[in-house]
Order: sequence, then C-alpha cells, then structure tokens
Amino acid sequence: MHFRNEIKMIKDLKTLEAWFVTGSQELYGEKTLKQVDSDSREIAAALDQSSEIAVRIVFKPVLTSPEAILTLCREANNSEHCIGLSPGCIPSRRPRCGLGV
Repeated sequence: MHFRNEIKMIKDLKTLEAWFVTGSQELYGEKTLKQVDSDSREIAAALDQSSEIAVRIVFKPVLTSPEAILTLCREANNSEHCIGLSPGCIPSRRPRCGLGV
C-alpha cells in the first residue's frame, strides 16, 4: 500500500509548478523590456521541456515594480500548484543575480 502511494505521488509531480520570474526596471525602456520578456519566455519553455525537472516551469510576466512583485508573491502563496519561485537571470555585460557571466 505504501509503495502504491509513492507511485501516485510521482505521477502527480507535473501538477506542481515552479514560477519562472524575471524582474527589470521601466527605465530600461520598452524595447529592452520586450527583449527580457522574450528571453525569459524562451528560458522558461526550455526548462519546462527538460526531462530532468520533475515539476512544470511556468513563465510569469516581467516584474517592474515593488507592487507587481508583492502581487505575484501573494498569488504564488495562494496557488494550490505553485511550489516556489525561480528567479530568472538574463545574462548581460554586467553580472546579475550573483552570476559571474
């Protein structure tokens, strides 16, 4: 009986979600924000397709304000499927999010 429950739990992992979240600032302009959005969607889709990740990776729109961040955190907290937030880091000339890119 215990083994059967473990199998059921493994099958249900794809019902869980990690939200792929990227932040930026309006001061970079609309063109840059669209590029960040496009890059983030591409990364999230690739992660979601990976056979090495047991849960779904869900893209969330680029956040540009403290209010948007708070709203998203509240949504994640109230979601039955979200198990966490995955901060997206888009490499540029300057390292971000602790990446030495």
